[in-house]
Amino acid sequence: MLAIKTTPQRVLSVILLFTALAASAQDSPPPLKRCADLASLQALDKTLGEIRLLKSQLQTRHLTLLNRVMFPQFETERQRKAIKYWQDITAQTLFSRTQLSTTEDQLGNLQHAIAQRQCKRAFTQAAHLKSKIKQQLADFDAAEFLFDAKAAAQAAKADLVMYRMMKSVKGPAPKAEHAHHLFAKAQNHTDNGQLANALTYWRAATVAFNEDAFREVINEFKKHGNDATEHANRQLERIREKTQHWLNDYFVTIPEGTFLMGSDTGNADEKPIRRVQVQSFKMGSTEIPFALWDLCVQTRRCLHTPDDQGWGRATRPVINVSFNDITEQFIPWLSLMTGKQYRLPTEAEWEYAARAGTRSPFPWGDDISCTQARYNVSFTDTCASKNHKDRSGSYPVKSFPANNFGLYDMHGNVWEWTDNCYTKNYSQQPQPASKGQCQVIALRGGSWKDGKDSLRSANRFYFARQSRMNHFGFRLIERADE
Repeated sequence: MLAIKTTPQRVLSVILLFTALAASAQDSPPPLKRCADLASLQALDKTLGEIRLLKSQLQTRHLTLLNRVMFPQFETERQRKAIKYWQDITAQTLFSRTQLSTTEDQLGNLQHAIAQRQCKRAFTQAAHLKSKIKQQLADFDAAEFLFDAKAAAQAAKADLVMYRMMKSVKGPAPKAEHAHHLFAKAQNHTDNGQLANALTYWRAATVAFNEDAFREVINEFKKHGNDATEHANRQLERIREKTQHWLNDYFVTIPEGTFLMGSDTGNADEKPIRRVQVQSFKMGSTEIPFALWDLCVQTRRCLHTPDDQGWGRATRPVINVSFNDITEQFIPWLSLMTGKQYRLPTEAEWEYAARAGTRSPFPWGDDISCTQARYNVSFTDTCASKNHKDRSGSYPVKSFPANNFGLYDMHGNVWEWTDNCYTKNYSQQPQPASKGQCQVIALRGGSWKDGKDSLRSANRFYFARQSRMNHFGFRLIERADE
């Protein structure tokens, strides 16, 4: 063996070297786990594609919103305020320079981790970024309804405060305190940019104020007597009587029959023509007027008070109501008032009733005039001189003669929601929209802002179920099976 000569200096150097290596091993992070197989890289690449797609969807929706703000269409003043609020709140919370820069940095870090095959880090970053953008999409969608939800909660809060003052109720109010707590949480989530959560709390606060807290006031008031209950019952009975008055002779019995649905000379979605057997049913002789909807609002069963555009309420058809407003609020209220069941007509029922036994484009023949329906007349029309000062807005119901079935305003005035999902043509099987299977609903009849062609019996239109427009209304069918 070779003898190694040692000295004190050499021993000291070796000790220092091993000490330094040990310290380095403690201070340095463990090496990143690298992708060992192709499947991991493919999974990361797929997730990266999903993230880019989600990011693109968010950008597209944002651009659509900006376009609606810059180029408004037919929105009411309230709708314009809601859209502007939608833009402002998302600009502050989702599309600020800091937020956009942070997202780009996170995406860049993820791409770098994938390029370096740092699997563990890449999977963690990808999961976080995907979850973040999904939440941003949810917050963006929720923000569309935030203005109305917040306004409803604020109105309910103010109503409750006023009602407590009127009834001189000063006792404990845990339900009211809970409602105020929900209101505060909604505001806090809004301020923090958690818009989906904020929408949930605004709606919960509205319900808490309108139902639980009001019921609490009534219960407290009942401790001093039953006046509050008796007053509420009298009010409800008066509303019930008014409702019954409006519905007297309102529904018309439509006889059973067979007809050819669609048109071979119309639009593509009116084809192919098909023979349809229709059972007898009862249909509203007119579109539902503001007077009935306002009674629903008085009972707080309808939480949405539609704008009449300054044209008047009473006997004018209610407008600015969505398919959801009708099916989720108005129809259940009307059933509660009368003990009967109602629904919107199907497209087949609507067209059968509109044709009233005819096969021509209109029940009066091949043409229509402003003496028969409310629509957008041109300056060359013979009616233009008479109507030039009244070219916008609906008319009161029964302003024109009824068709052979005794139905008024089936053509023009306002588009009417139906209970069918919209289909591109009649080759597809019709689906009931009330079961929530679709987002796009068929409408019929044309309106005050449309030309003659839109008023044809076979013509079809469509819109999103949550949309509220100033030329959309509805009429009902009384269900015979319940």
